Amino acid sequence: RRPPRPPNGVLGSPEALTRGRLLAGNVVLSALGWAVPASLGLVCIPLLVRALGPERFGLLAFAWTLVGSFSPFDLGVGRALTQALAARAGRAEEDDSPALVWSAAWLLLALGALGGAAVWVAAPAIAGRWLNVSPGLVPEAVRAFRLLAVAVPLTVVTSGLRGVLEAGQAFRAASALRVPLALFTFVGPLAVHPLHPGLVPAVAVVVAGRLVVCALHAGQVLGRYPALRRPRAVRAGALREFAGAAGWMTVSTLSNPILVTGDRFVLGGALPVAAFAQYAAVTEAASKLGLVGSVLQPVLLPAVAALRAGDPARATRLVDRALRATALAALPPALVLVAFAPEVLAAWLGPALSRGAAPLLQLLAVAYFVNTCAQIPFAALQGAGRADLPAKFHAVEVPLYLGLLWAAVGQFGLLGAGAACALRLAGDAAALCVALPRAWPGAAAVRTRALALTFGGGALLGACALAGPLAVRTGFAVTVLVGGAVAGARWLVTPDERALALAWARQRRGDGGAGRLTAAPGPP
Repeated sequence: RRPPRPPNGVLGSPEALTRGRLLAGNVVLSALGWAVPASLGLVCIPLLVRALGPERFGLLAFAWTLVGSFSPFDLGVGRALTQALAARAGRAEEDDSPALVWSAAWLLLALGALGGAAVWVAAPAIAGRWLNVSPGLVPEAVRAFRLLAVAVPLTVVTSGLRGVLEAGQAFRAASALRVPLALFTFVGPLAVHPLHPGLVPAVAVVVAGRLVVCALHAGQVLGRYPALRRPRAVRAGALREFAGAAGWMTVSTLSNPILVTGDRFVLGGALPVAAFAQYAAVTEAASKLGLVGSVLQPVLLPAVAALRAGDPARATRLVDRALRATALAALPPALVLVAFAPEVLAAWLGPALSRGAAPLLQLLAVAYFVNTCAQIPFAALQGAGRADLPAKFHAVEVPLYLGLLWAAVGQFGLLGAGAACALRLAGDAAALCVALPRAWPGAAAVRTRALALTFGGGALLGACALAGPLAVRTGFAVTVLVGGAVAGARWLVTPDERALALAWARQRRGDGGAGRLTAAPGPP
């Protein structure tokens, strides 16, 4: 059932929005929403490499990077809207929520239009001077990047609409809408290639997907929340609130594409496009580890925002549980990538793109495991209204990272870029974990566990990367998996969680798998 809502409200009561079963179900839905696109990407990328060739695929990968970087044009308004709506629901003060949502929508549309104009103007410089594109491909690349400019306002507005859905824990809809986006992004270019080969038709499909997904998000928001169906004018009070709440999120949001995709932008200007294609493919594989944290982060942020004022102890338990679940879920796939990097790359990309890339994949797999664990403190800080802390860290990291990245790429090429990325992610994770107690007093209880899980797991993965021959790597991986399962069951699963799992298992055996667990021992 949808949570009950007051006549002028949007989301409903905090109790309805933070039920343990609802949050657990939304984590599963969020996982499915990320797993389908990730699977499509892993399957389609090798096919696209063969269909388009290394250079055109490199440009398409750069276009994906560019379109993925459009979200920062919302200047943090989408994430601030999620936090503000959930916090209002937590305080039962939703009367002005419709005006807040519409003010955000108009603001996002204006910001997206400005961002699209900037991309249109910059397209010739990106294709002609920044990237090492063959002269014959420059006109095609310019047309493709200008076509991407149309997607900027669509992507920015969609981020705000998704923020409304996530604030109300409507993850069934939010996760389902990731599937058509992935189809247009990965399958669309493959489907259009036999009829219209080239880069421009492939990018046109990506842009069409952004239009369709934006319309679907709008339909879901207006259908779920009747209070939003009547358009409202922009309110100065709402803009002032966004200026405060979104100001620090803006710093993180603008820093994020530089920190996350800065390596690819630097490599695009320093190395041939074919070398960039290799780095983009390896990074695509390693970065999929971050989906584990991405599954929990959108569920956790509005839950923390709704609970922090009224029930901070429960907010602490949620963050602690999310940390443990993230580390336990991310370690096995990271271990597979580290232990079997040469074999995975050869089977996935073939000899052309996999040659010499195994150390890079191992390094990035360790780095993205650490980054995955750090997503939980990041979401907790933003949900608690302390977006200023991650923003300050990111503002310091940007110049340091870019300087290190440029020097490392010039000296060591692709592996230097991977090393700079790994150092940046490790420093960011340490800062976020240490800052947790600044969010609310009870958060100090999870700081030590966050550091131990994040860097203890990273150390195990690093040791596996140094293990040597395949047989040694296999034995090490099996030992870590078995030992991790035993240690996790003994020390990382609480008595309440263990009792809940046993009760669920007994009930499933008793009713042949058809029943439902009606009560959970202990607090959610």
